[in-house]
Amino acid sequence: AIPIGRNDLRYEVNAKGILVGAGFATGSRGDQTLKSGRRGNFIFFYNPERDVFKEIAAYPYHSDSAIISKSDFEGGIQRVSALAVSKSNADVFYVAGNRKSANKYKLWRVDNSKEGVTKWTCLTEQLVLSEYKLAPWQLWQGILALAVDAKNENAMWLGFSDNLKSGTQKVAYHPNTLDSSKASKWIFINEGLPDFPINHLEQDPKTGFLYAATDVGVYVNRTPKNANSSWECFNNGLPVVKTTDIEIDRNEIYISTYGRGIWKANTLK
Repeated sequence: AIPIGRNDLRYEVNAKGILVGAGFATGSRGDQTLKSGRRGNFIFFYNPERDVFKEIAAYPYHSDSAIISKSDFEGGIQRVSALAVSKSNADVFYVAGNRKSANKYKLWRVDNSKEGVTKWTCLTEQLVLSEYKLAPWQLWQGILALAVDAKNENAMWLGFSDNLKSGTQKVAYHPNTLDSSKASKWIFINEGLPDFPINHLEQDPKTGFLYAATDVGVYVNRTPKNANSSWECFNNGLPVVKTTDIEIDRNEIYISTYGRGIWKANTLK
């Protein structure tokens, strides 16, 4: 059994076929897989072929020189709001939290390549050193979606949740999340997106196009690494409905909606 409570489970399958998941456990009586009182964020891996489940080896703290305490990670980030795995490196994934007051520790890069050792890089702390950093008000926006470049484990996009008025940032791209120098630069690609939350981001590995799920359907960006690029509505017969998730399989795109079922269409070429 996966020891996660009823709340906010996020998961993706990495390049090795392992399910990487994250969720917030309440520890209440209704969570039968949890010990009484266990509470917090838990990250886990599940191998469906071997039916083997294990939790992550370590959180971003050490007993000798603490980066962040276990209680701060579990209570500070609060609930994991987004998770994305690298398609080019099965050992790398990203997680974000949705507690606005914890902006210092909201976005992490996780490297699990060394057996028994987990390397955490706090991107909201490291990237704040750059001249093109996320401004304080941008850090306070909730991060609801993450996507990793299909060919580069260090390049990623994030989508904000607080986009209910004109002028707010909607999607940000970074070409190298391990670069904490002053040359490090976030690129914002907002043109054409409606003033609604970005619920999910998914890149087509064949074309490099980026698809965004919003509260009014699907949008696509053909050059999502360019600050001057714009988004196009990709509803094409889809009703105006809240889109919650996107998956791409070869030449087809699948979406889930809130109250209108699952839909599919051909991807753009």
